[in-house]
Amino acid sequence: MKINSEDGSALETNPFFSNPNTAKYFAYGIRNSFGITIDPLTGTICQTENGPSQYDEVNIVKPGFNSGWIQVMGPIAQSETTLDDLQLLPNSIYLDSQLSWRDPVALTDIEFMNTTKLGEKYSNMLLIGDYNQGNIYIVSLDNKRENIFLDKSKKNLLDKVVHDDDEANSLLFGTGFGGISDIEIGPDGYLYVLSFKEGKLYMIFK
Repeated sequence: MKINSEDGSALETNPFFSNPNTAKYFAYGIRNSFGITIDPLTGTICQTENGPSQYDEVNIVKPGFNSGWIQVMGPIAQSETTLDDLQLLPNSIYLDSQLSWRDPVALTDIEFMNTTKLGEKYSNMLLIGDYNQGNIYIVSLDNKRENIFLDKSKKNLLDKVVHDDDEANSLLFGTGFGGISDIEIGPDGYLYVLSFKEGKLYMIFK
């Protein structure tokens, strides 16, 4: 939802403002989202979403975004669903996930590396944590910052689906955190990772 912070009313700029039943909604069709963040360069929303048995997702959320649930998780082409099967509201847009894991890893928090303390090359890249493996994955956005960019070295991921451990490992930034529940850039510019399973807070610095 996107609302006026002072009185909770719907904003006239909302994509579904004309319908009183959906006036406060910014996006819908979302299942079990544990993480949400905002691109510091564009203000665009990114979020994680977890499927019941397949296809944990990373999405870029645009106004009127329909993530497809309950009819579909992961790329619509990998399912028997078509756009005609979806509940498409006026001014809505269905978008495939930017990246999905075929076998669930329980994606949790997502955070932009809005710091140069760990090196310029990581600045404003996107970090994604998982619970099952305790991994942090890292990806960049394209020049327009509208899509996750996967270079030619990750040719097996051009379908934007992580099929196995080798493909997951090609996205690794760090591992061994034991059930990540939160990822934050601290006021000091360093990266902090909270491990639910281990009951520890890790500080990552260069």
